[in-house]
Amino acid sequence: MNNINGSKSYSKPPSINGSGHEQPGAGTPWGAAGCPLVPRPYRRSHGGVEAPASLKRLAQDDNLLLGDLDRNFLERVAQPTLVGAARKRLGECLTALPVPLTDVAIPAGFPLQLLSDLPFRSRTRNAVDRFVRSNQPGRLQRPLLVSEVMEWPAVGPKTLIDLLCVIESTELAPAETRPYMPKPVEHLMVPATFREIPILAGIAAWARSESKAETLGDALDLLKEKVTTLEEWDSLAKVRLQDLSVAPPDPFQVLERWVAKLSDREARIFRFRQGPLEERRPTLKETADLVGLTHQRVRQIEQSLMNRLINFCDTIPGRPISHQVDSIQRRLGVAAPQVLVKSALESPPNTPDYSRVFLTLAGPYLRDGSWWKHKATASDDPTPAILGRADRFGRIDYQSARRSLARWGMREDLMDLWLTRNNRCRLLKGQMVRWRGPITDKCALALDDHQRPMTVDEMLEYLEIKRSPRSTGNVLSRDGRFVRTSMNHWALSEWGYPEYQGIAASMKSILEEKGSMLLDDLAEQMYETFGARETSVRSYARAAAFVLEKGRIRMRSPDEKYVYPAESPRNTRGVFILGRERVGLLIKINHDLIRGSGRRLGTPAAKALGVKPNDSLRFESADGNHISITFPDTRMDGPALGSGRPFALAGQGEIEDFLLLILDRSDMSLVARVIHQDDLVPGWALVERLTGIEPGSGMAGLAQALKCEPTQVKSVLYRRGDWTVARAIPGADKGTS
Repeated sequence: MNNINGSKSYSKPPSINGSGHEQPGAGTPWGAAGCPLVPRPYRRSHGGVEAPASLKRLAQDDNLLLGDLDRNFLERVAQPTLVGAARKRLGECLTALPVPLTDVAIPAGFPLQLLSDLPFRSRTRNAVDRFVRSNQPGRLQRPLLVSEVMEWPAVGPKTLIDLLCVIESTELAPAETRPYMPKPVEHLMVPATFREIPILAGIAAWARSESKAETLGDALDLLKEKVTTLEEWDSLAKVRLQDLSVAPPDPFQVLERWVAKLSDREARIFRFRQGPLEERRPTLKETADLVGLTHQRVRQIEQSLMNRLINFCDTIPGRPISHQVDSIQRRLGVAAPQVLVKSALESPPNTPDYSRVFLTLAGPYLRDGSWWKHKATASDDPTPAILGRADRFGRIDYQSARRSLARWGMREDLMDLWLTRNNRCRLLKGQMVRWRGPITDKCALALDDHQRPMTVDEMLEYLEIKRSPRSTGNVLSRDGRFVRTSMNHWALSEWGYPEYQGIAASMKSILEEKGSMLLDDLAEQMYETFGARETSVRSYARAAAFVLEKGRIRMRSPDEKYVYPAESPRNTRGVFILGRERVGLLIKINHDLIRGSGRRLGTPAAKALGVKPNDSLRFESADGNHISITFPDTRMDGPALGSGRPFALAGQGEIEDFLLLILDRSDMSLVARVIHQDDLVPGWALVERLTGIEPGSGMAGLAQALKCEPTQVKSVLYRRGDWTVARAIPGADKGTS
């Protein structure tokens, strides 16, 4: 069941001294469901080793580790037993590993009768029977280490593994659900330690004289039975510990008293070098200058002081410091964030801050960004291996990662913070994913999670990323892993969707395959395949690449001439036809031009310059600047004029000034001039500068450039929006707009 804080508790907790193995006949042979395939000491020491390939196939898990092969593994993969090649390969793998000699093989208090009844292999059975015959009936009085079992006759790694696994299968609860398990040396110290505690000694004396209890757990159970009512037991359970013993000395005060007994020079060195963790630590040289010694001598004194302090902690007066260090180790584990370290090292008010000393004694811990890592275990950090096992979309096996961190010694409540620090990983929609890398990696993850085409906005929303959708789409278009499936949707290339290359290009691909077809049918297919709107398809049908006749559309053949639609310069602002293949373009300088944007050339200018579909023309000025005219046959609004920014800047043009470009197709030349607002003095000189007509040609020259009668010049200019030119003509009506 679960207690109030969510952790597991049991009506009868497993005991560290063998009382957790109380079910004769409950043992399971190695290789059967319910028995671990890898014993606990091996899972601790070698849990990060990859499992054999045959086990990976059985579990369908390419990241399977030896640490995953606990007593529940076969149940998880729905296999009653481990047989065949998988059993053989696992045995070979385990026997090749170093034996963890210092771990406990059989806990103290283990019933020898139960040991005799367990389903061992024949070789293991013979070794166990010899051991049981050589001991008195009852329970083991002390734990047996692996090294001691290995000294039994005819016992090797294979027999040891069988013994450890079968014994573990008798436990009343899995080890993963148990509280802290002491180290082997602590098992050996338990009796001596307990005898020093008066209340435990009293319970032991009562139980031995008045009951048949053999363990402390049995004695406590009997004691509870002696209490006749729940109220009486609650009253006993609520006795405050401070009423049973005096409060221990404050560890910070104990440390300060120890420092006070040092010589003045030693105390100064200790306080300089082992002061508050938050403050800058003086270097050896700085400390040496302060105390008048060499830095080599300061190092020697500092090391000597730390050794003396460690020895002091092993004494009874120094025990409060030792207990505080143990508490810090439990709180921090192998790694902890700065805020937790600061909390664990916080000293009481009016007490010297020796946080650096306690962190050194508990570790030492090394700074890793905003975290601290235990120096002794830093090299065993499984994080690089966890990140390396991510799949090609960055997903990390979350439970496997947590098991690896648990084997390392990481506190469970810190695991997510550890993995996601420095933005290396991220917990996204319930899955841990590797987060470093380009936006394309993250978009691939979003698509694979949904298994359908998505818009850029949908991907960014799913990924919880604030980023320009347009720039994201540009990046996706340059990555071969993605294919654009419609105007707004993207998919993974491996899914096999047809590529959408724009409305016109997609129309071309369909017509190249099917030939002539009804425009209505093409519009319907474009919508169904790429989501293109019918109005857009009909607009692009007027592009030079296509021929539209009586409701049917087809591709224009290479030898089929393109005919521009009828459009007169009388209706096109800023265009002046100056002769055969010679055009003047009057452009008002605005923010778009200064940014470098191009513009539509216009049909009259394109016809006059003889621009054909798929042409790319380059006109160059005397100073080396140039401007281009391009006409992709899929462009529905005709040829495009490149940026006039270089010419505007060269002429020091500003917003609201005018730029005149005179393009001559005969020699591909270009003349550019800027007309500033201060130069707009009405007269034929200004008209000539604004339009490019020949000097002195007057109204006739302007009429020729506009393809109209001289009497129509002013009305044409006003109608098409060239008001500045119209007002510059001598005698023009200044009030017309």
